[in-house]
Amino acid sequence: MAHRVQLKCNFVRFVSLAVAVTILTCHLERFASLAGNAVLAKPEKGERNLLDEWRRKNGIVIFALGDSITAGVGLDNPDMDCYAVLFSRMLAKWLAPTRVKLIRHGIPGATTDVGLREIDFVASNSPDLVLLQFGGNDSRSRYPLELIKANLAGMIERLRKVSNVKIMLIVPPFQTPKPDSPVAEAIRALAREANVAMADFDRALHEQEHDFRGWFSPPPTHPAEYSHVIMAKELWDALHRMLGIKRPLETRIGTGVTWLEGDAMFELPIAVSNLSRRLLGAELTVEHADVWHHWAIAIDAESNAECKVKLKPPIARSLKFVRERITAVARCDDGLSWDVKWATWTPALHCDNSAMWLGNERIDGWLEFASYDHVVLGGQRWRGRDDLSFRMRLRRCDDGKLLRMNILVNDDVVIVKPAWDFSCLLFGDCVEVFIDHRPPQEQGKPFFDEDVTMLAMVPGSKVVRIASWSFDEAEPTFTKPSGKWLNVGVEADFTATGYSIELTIPTVIFKGLPAISFDVLVDDTDERGGRAKQMAAFGWANNFRNPSPFALLLLSRPNKMPRWRLAIN
Repeated sequence: MAHRVQLKCNFVRFVSLAVAVTILTCHLERFASLAGNAVLAKPEKGERNLLDEWRRKNGIVIFALGDSITAGVGLDNPDMDCYAVLFSRMLAKWLAPTRVKLIRHGIPGATTDVGLREIDFVASNSPDLVLLQFGGNDSRSRYPLELIKANLAGMIERLRKVSNVKIMLIVPPFQTPKPDSPVAEAIRALAREANVAMADFDRALHEQEHDFRGWFSPPPTHPAEYSHVIMAKELWDALHRMLGIKRPLETRIGTGVTWLEGDAMFELPIAVSNLSRRLLGAELTVEHADVWHHWAIAIDAESNAECKVKLKPPIARSLKFVRERITAVARCDDGLSWDVKWATWTPALHCDNSAMWLGNERIDGWLEFASYDHVVLGGQRWRGRDDLSFRMRLRRCDDGKLLRMNILVNDDVVIVKPAWDFSCLLFGDCVEVFIDHRPPQEQGKPFFDEDVTMLAMVPGSKVVRIASWSFDEAEPTFTKPSGKWLNVGVEADFTATGYSIELTIPTVIFKGLPAISFDVLVDDTDERGGRAKQMAAFGWANNFRNPSPFALLLLSRPNKMPRWRLAIN
């Protein structure tokens, strides 16, 4: 009997232990899920073969063949910001520890026949994935559609003969109001006929906010960093379509404009969306200003999670803008999503009839721009403040009905070209004033619309010209002020050390806006061969493309005076 009792007790202990282990296992699985270790439902075996093959290799090679867009023309740092670089870096994070090598072979001006001649060189590098980006130059050169398709088809055929390489055909951006240009449609048709993956840059850019003058405006410029992020994300989506994998996550860095006091902090939201129908655990990493932030988050099915990164204002007291890259990467087992944005800090100014303020700091004299920091073109030729520098003073007069801008330019050699055409910017001395008079929440976006205006003035003239570009203009059209700009006036006189400009703008133009954004550029020719130097008050030489570095000018004084305008885009 004692033996049976002992067996019964042991059985009870065993059952209790099993139940406890089961409960503990459930809790551990739940904890692992919340900690970011939930497993994504895997795609079918056939769909995973390529991804598994890449992960088993010691390294893979991506070859990006294309024209000036692949070369990164128009970017300040192509080796960081070109679409192919962004794409390959994210792929390296996804496949880690597998190494990803990018060979970027962009040939400015290249047409499809040039690409066809380069295919043997591409194949000799034994690539695993080839990105083919051609068509824009063919379109401008009016190549026949059948020739364009034949050249692209020839590239695909040659690559398929020499290796088992995967090919992605890119529809490049076209300078058209809609994504339906004949060459774009021809490339889309070829992708279907040849059964190759396609990344449609043209459609992706058309579907996002963009410059109303197009991606190449003013010609001959090229897509900027903002557009390259859109193109890289379209390439990322195309890769998933090629692999047959649905993206489980989407990562979005918040955008917008805010005004901040000098010591204020801004909390930037980073959203991660779960696109699947099950609970996912994810790891989110955000890089900003050489600092890394990490979170482990759990996201319910078809829901969002949000983390916030604190952004600190720049320490520097310079009037120049400060631009910081923000990269967010979210990972959940086999899934990876990402986003890239820029935080641009610019000074906030205020003026009345007696003085100016930079934040809460009163400025009784002039703002001076006489250092190398403000030379945005021709720095190697700049010989100091007597060669080129300027001062600026802002006033609101006539009970705030007028905004008066005085600019004193030091220039040892003054060359004057008439203000009625584009030559005054490139072959003569000139002052350019840019004004962003969109609603405050729209100011600071990295592209123009019709409420961003450029005024041009030349020494010794009482003429103001307004510059504008359209889709098909290679040079801006210079027009006399009309409509709401009709009463803008200028006085421009020569001085012993250069020249002076007094620009008067009726504030009724701004329709009651509490603030505008603006910048001033001074062009210096020195010789008759063309512009040698350019100085900017707040921004850079690319102001005619990107208004995000413009300074804020408050037209009414708020209770709390901001020191910075922060634009995230």
